[in-house]
Amino acid sequence: MQQTEHKESSDRRVPMYARVVVAALLLIGGATVATQAPTWLRVYNLKSPNPQVRRAALRELGGREGYAAIPAIRNLITADPDPDVRQAAAYAAMKLGDQQAAESIRRAVVEQPDGESTAMMLASLARLCGPTPWAVAFVDECSRSGRPYRVAGAAMARTEWFRPAGVSELLALGQAGTDEFRAFVRERLRQYLIPTAQMVGVVFDGTDPWPPERFAAMESWWSTQGTERLLRDGLWPKRGRDADIREVERLLHDRERIGHLLGLL
Repeated sequence: MQQTEHKESSDRRVPMYARVVVAALLLIGGATVATQAPTWLRVYNLKSPNPQVRRAALRELGGREGYAAIPAIRNLITADPDPDVRQAAAYAAMKLGDQQAAESIRRAVVEQPDGESTAMMLASLARLCGPTPWAVAFVDECSRSGRPYRVAGAAMARTEWFRPAGVSELLALGQAGTDEFRAFVRERLRQYLIPTAQMVGVVFDGTDPWPPERFAAMESWWSTQGTERLLRDGLWPKRGRDADIREVERLLHDRERIGHLLGLL
């Protein structure tokens, strides 16, 4: 009798163990699906009512396997009601090399309210098109617009083209306008200047806020040391080159700097 009860108890436990194992497998599988969602699901998420979901889908589609979604991404640049989603769509189009999105980005910059997303989209446009005559003309137009974020975006575009004047313009803009605008420009300067300055052994404090004397010191340094080559070597590695190449370029800059100090170059 006791042996029969033990057998029945064991029989009841087996389904319980099985359920636990199945639940664990489903949980692991769900996590895998969440982190490695198929392209069709990312495209589907572009229609989500949640802007955070749309932005997350754009980040993934811009990074890999997003070519099937190019028409939808291009549409979001101008049609999405959320400025951060429009910005993310412009960035994704740039990462995918969608040259036809350039006109959509231009329209969004001109037609949408002036804000941080406007400036960021101009930077994406600069990287997408390069300094083509059309892009240069549009960036110059934005510089003359009188709209603060368009003006900042134009300076960012020139910096993306490795033009020292772009950094000089941002340094001037970082001392003007509202607190919110200055904070935005300072953050962009950190993204551009800190890795560039490191190429020649100069360290800028990244903490905020930056006092006026900090800007004066940076303007003085950039006016004498800022070059297209320095910008290119400082920013380009972030777009694909590895750390070893970056270190070699930094050493070359150090050699030239020391050579000039010693009068050897």
